[in-house]
Amino acid sequence: MQNSDDKRFSDFFGKFRLLKEKHDAIAAATGARFNIFSVLDREHYEVKTHSRFLAEMLNPKGAHSRGAAFLRLLFDMLQENFPQKFPEITDDDFEYFDVSAEADAGDLGRIDILLENREKCIVIENKIYAGDQEQQLDRYHKYAVGQAKKDESNVVLIYLTLWGGKPGKNTWSGDSEKVLSVSYSEHIIRWLDDCIKAVVHIAPVRETLMQYQSLLKKLTNQSISQDLIMDFNQLLSDNHALIPDLEKAIREFKSHVLFGFWSALKTQLDKTGKDVHYVARDPGFRKVGLPKIREEKEFKEILEGNIDRYIGESIERGILAISLEKIGTVTLCLSIAKCYGQLFYGFSIVRDKAFLQSAEDRKEVLNKLPDFRRYADRVRDAVKKTDVNVKCGWGRDPDYEKDQEFALGEAFPTNNDKVLVSDTLDENKRDETIRLIYGQVSEIAKHFGDKE
Repeated sequence: MQNSDDKRFSDFFGKFRLLKEKHDAIAAATGARFNIFSVLDREHYEVKTHSRFLAEMLNPKGAHSRGAAFLRLLFDMLQENFPQKFPEITDDDFEYFDVSAEADAGDLGRIDILLENREKCIVIENKIYAGDQEQQLDRYHKYAVGQAKKDESNVVLIYLTLWGGKPGKNTWSGDSEKVLSVSYSEHIIRWLDDCIKAVVHIAPVRETLMQYQSLLKKLTNQSISQDLIMDFNQLLSDNHALIPDLEKAIREFKSHVLFGFWSALKTQLDKTGKDVHYVARDPGFRKVGLPKIREEKEFKEILEGNIDRYIGESIERGILAISLEKIGTVTLCLSIAKCYGQLFYGFSIVRDKAFLQSAEDRKEVLNKLPDFRRYADRVRDAVKKTDVNVKCGWGRDPDYEKDQEFALGEAFPTNNDKVLVSDTLDENKRDETIRLIYGQVSEIAKHFGDKE
């Protein structure tokens, strides 16, 4: 016979299952899960998807034919949320803004989104998954006040990320109050609400905006319908005594599933014949502290201790590193990490069990390697010979004479889509993902080692 606690849990999950089935049926009937960006595999591309789309919407001369309507709504939102940081924009300013994606700033780099008129210069640095580049915002600020010759008071630096994070000191050395930390999860989604209302009777533009907003909600873990959330909140309210036990069980379950995934993946990757290591940052660190090679027990403890941060966060809490080849005193590794629920590959340099992440450390090592070009060529060739969707360098073709950090130290998205808790619950899905990763890693790894 069931005891009272077992029966309460059984009833709770039975009711939740019915709620989920009801809302799944509504989503299927209305086509709510269809998204053109997902169908075309363009969810995660910062430049080709997000920067270009936003630049087009903000452009007064854009094909949407709404003039500066969307630009006005963005500025209204920024002035509301950052009243002391965002300058006043007059009505005459709007129509004269030039908006471009990947704007050429000469030897200072390429600006993700640049909005510029006779007096004002607004720089948007767009980060979906990529890390900060050295002095990136410093360089763009130099462009605005130098080459563009704008007054300091009319220059706005916007750091746009999924969750509204702040730029690192390596990318911006100035006053942190000078930079507007804008999030997709809150600011851009809310701005899109206003844009959709403004074109409610213009179906092509309205539907495109709704599709893009749906994509952002997916990327920021907000894709569950509001109606389902409200129904679930009511169910929790009616069963509030179960919440402490539910929280404990869910936390333990996350740890079990996620460690199980990394452990199973490592077991499979060991078959490549390469050394495969668990890697994790020091416990308690967020954006400081280097990832280090760990023993299995230590890795599991760090994973369990940071499980709340691990889920849905940009900083990687679990990594596997595959040693490809020794280069002097360091080892070239192919790393697999999870950030924001997305799986990434990246080429990294490891020395004394620690990853070299700062540009200064990498340059110090690479400048001592006279045959660095040979390794850069090998990395590029290895990637070209596989179906792995990675880029080499810092999002542009590397110039060997100028960019000695080529392909080392930055993480790039794979074409494996997301690896979520819900995927790893299903053994077939988990095993399919692991087989796919094993095949891709094997293709890359075979180009390194004893082969010259």
